Amino acid sequence: MNSYTPSLAELDLRLAKLERQNRRLKRLGLLFLLIAGSGFLLAQAPRKPPSAAPTQAVQAATYDTLVVHRLELRDKAGKLHGVWEATDEGRGLWLCDTAGNSRAALGVTADGPGLLLYDAAGKPRALLAVGAAGAGVARSGEPAWCAGSLSRRKLTLKWRIRDGER
Repeated sequence: MNSYTPSLAELDLRLAKLERQNRRLKRLGLLFLLIAGSGFLLAQAPRKPPSAAPTQAVQAATYDTLVVHRLELRDKAGKLHGVWEATDEGRGLWLCDTAGNSRAALGVTADGPGLLLYDAAGKPRALLAVGAAGAGVARSGEPAWCAGSLSRRKLTLKWRIRDGER
């Protein structure tokens, strides 16, 4: 066996070192418990179930200027329900019903502004327009008749109001 007997001063140094290590270990253990406890408590917070409609208003993006030549209004399935377009022929807004038939067109051409309303079959039935010859209101089937066209693929707006028969 080893006959070495440490002195009281050496034992005191070793004990002081051991106590420092023990205090450090206790502090690290306490820090770990605080972090783990905080994480556990945060995980216990109730979660909001996903819903189709947000509970709060969504902040919309705001831009000073948005430059486009054509805006298309589509539903979630991708079906076209309206077009807002600016072309060389004019500027206009076209809207259709759920069946995809043209129902209304509002536009401005070189001849002037106009509002064209369609029936359920997509045929133009009423026109309110202002042109070089003056303003006019017409319904189809009347002596002052209207003609208008609006293509979904390319915006083409044309109005005619004429007195007399076709």
